[in-house]
Amino acid sequence: MTELVITWQGLLFEAVSFLVFTFLLNLFLFKPINRIIKKRAQIIETHLNTKNNLDSGIEGFGFKTDEEKRKLKQGIHDLKSRTGSEARAEASKKTRETRERALARSGAILDEFQRKKGSLEEVYMEKTSEISSLICKKISG
Repeated sequence: MTELVITWQGLLFEAVSFLVFTFLLNLFLFKPINRIIKKRAQIIETHLNTKNNLDSGIEGFGFKTDEEKRKLKQGIHDLKSRTGSEARAEASKKTRETRERALARSGAILDEFQRKKGSLEEVYMEKTSEISSLICKKISG
């Protein structure tokens, strides 16, 4: 078996080879990979900032939408109550007017009825008198 001989020239050659190999690895492998990683980190950061801006904008928009929805519901409720009270007042007014017209008309109809009833009673009384006179004449005669 051969013996392993370590010399200072061999160590120097190995050290220089290692340094050249490390330099070449750094130059052709690590620097491009680090550049790619930095670019990806910047892209990710940009996307995260955009996402955060959009999220905050959406939150603000959602808050505005909820606030507007609440205001619209309140407005609708106020409108319903106002129109409901106006409708009740209008219905009460129409009912009162209709009742007054009905009372006036029924009074006129009742007066007409009483007048016709009186004239009919007179006619019946005359007819009854005529019939009773005829009956008396037939009986007496």
